[in-house]
Amino acid sequence: MSAQDYTHRSSSPENNAQISLNFPVKMDHYEMHAYFLASVIRTGHDANITLATEAFNVLPANEDQTKAIDKANLPFLIDCFAPNNKAACQLIQAHRQVKRTEMAEELSSVLDAFRQSVMMKYAEKVVPKEISHVLINMLQVPHPAYIQQAVMILIDLEFGREVYEDLLDNYQELCVGCPEGNILIQKAQVKLASGATKFTVQSQEKFDFDDVAKEVLMKLFVGFIQSGDQLRINYAIDLFKKFQFPLELYKKYEVAALIFARARHCQSAMDLLHNIHLQDNIIMADELVKIEEFVPKYAAKARRL
Repeated sequence: MSAQDYTHRSSSPENNAQISLNFPVKMDHYEMHAYFLASVIRTGHDANITLATEAFNVLPANEDQTKAIDKANLPFLIDCFAPNNKAACQLIQAHRQVKRTEMAEELSSVLDAFRQSVMMKYAEKVVPKEISHVLINMLQVPHPAYIQQAVMILIDLEFGREVYEDLLDNYQELCVGCPEGNILIQKAQVKLASGATKFTVQSQEKFDFDDVAKEVLMKLFVGFIQSGDQLRINYAIDLFKKFQFPLELYKKYEVAALIFARARHCQSAMDLLHNIHLQDNIIMADELVKIEEFVPKYAAKARRL
């Protein structure tokens, strides 16, 4: 599949509804350069990509440079249009290394934000099936912090009968791996023995969490894409489509690059990639207007190509 093929695929309304779009209010000097580099990479001209990347690399360090590179969608664009350009690949390799460190440092606060959001939203009602599925998936992440947060939410809130049955049938071993796990197992046993707990139904609501809390959901979603398994990917796209991920979150977690690398065989994933591309084009067109004032000669040329 060529770099341009994904742009011509049909898109489904369901996947299109997944992406919420926020326009940047004002770009700083570093972001201008990042978007300009993106416009050069889209041309596929190897020599120009090298020159633009080298110019980008000598910019003064910026505290938001990781975010700027992601906002311009450089990881995907380089993977797609310049996979053999040494300068561009080195830029993204260094970017990904820095981002891995930053994400590891953010994990605790992101998980806390997710737990607080769920606790506030469902403190006085039965948790809907979609959130239950998210928590069950958190139990399967090979990281104790995910398991502990899921266990604590499952202890503190009320769930449908099928959740307690699932915990006892399939996840006892995972639960008891954290300090509060036995409490959760005892709760599940009591709930089922009482016979009062009912089954839950799929919710019709849109799940409104803040963007920090949504990062936990995005981390889970990315895990499904990385698996390359079509059934798991389709399940994840269907599960997470109600959470309205913003375009910036898709970029931060490099969902487009992951789909391009691991899920081009999956139609629903390619539909999502197509929609990310369409939304990014809207942003890019808006930014090119600003870039024309920043570097008029080069931006005008990039727009014609």
